[in-house]
Amino acid sequence: MKTKNIILVTILFSALFVNCNEAKVDKSAIEGKIVALLPPCQGNGILISVENIQNFGESGSFIYYSDSLIYYQNSIVVPYFDKSIEGGNKIPSLLSDGDELIFECRIKTDADDSLFYSNIVCNMDLIPPSAPRYIITKIISYQKK
Repeated sequence: MKTKNIILVTILFSALFVNCNEAKVDKSAIEGKIVALLPPCQGNGILISVENIQNFGESGSFIYYSDSLIYYQNSIVVPYFDKSIEGGNKIPSLLSDGDELIFECRIKTDADDSLFYSNIVCNMDLIPPSAPRYIITKIISYQKK
């Protein structure tokens, strides 16, 4: 019985240790590719596929503008750059799907919620992607597709 308890405690601590390490992922120099520019009713932000850190974002699909199905992998949603980037970085003016960027980010806090809001009344059939929300703090480099 004592051996079973030791094994159980070891497994629990191992699981806890793995979860703590995942929370400490370095959020600097993230390489990403723009999947979609989300309209106000679908997240009011930018869906970015993270290329260089596995399991950073989420994978899934959503109906884009009520007519096409968009699939995404390891993706996050960030607010539009003009709303969120601090420190006077050069902000790309014309974004499009497939553009690549390297950036630093932080986890969204409750105080950042307004960056994703819009005062447009939305239909219930427009559902945003379930990808986690982050805030870009610095764009290191940017390249049009």
